[in-house]
Amino acid sequence: MTEETKVIDGSLDNEILTFQFPVAAVNGLLQILGNAPFVASAGFINDIQRQAGPQVDQLIANKESKNESEATS
Repeated sequence: MTEETKVIDGSLDNEILTFQFPVAAVNGLLQILGNAPFVASAGFINDIQRQAGPQVDQLIANKESKNESEATS
C-alpha cells in the first residue's frame, strides 16, 4: 500500500479486482494454496480454477489451431 492509498472501512470488500498472471505464476499460486489448510484455501482455489478454466481452454484451442495451420503451410 502506498502513502497515496487511503484505507477504506471495508466498503470495497465486494468489488471485483482483475489480475493478469502467466499460467506458470497461477500454477505456483495454486501449489502454495494447496499446501494451506483446506478450509482456508478451497474456496479460493475453486474460484481460480472456475475463472481460469475457460481461458486455458481458449489458449489450448488457439495453440492447436496455430499448430494445424503451420502443419498445412
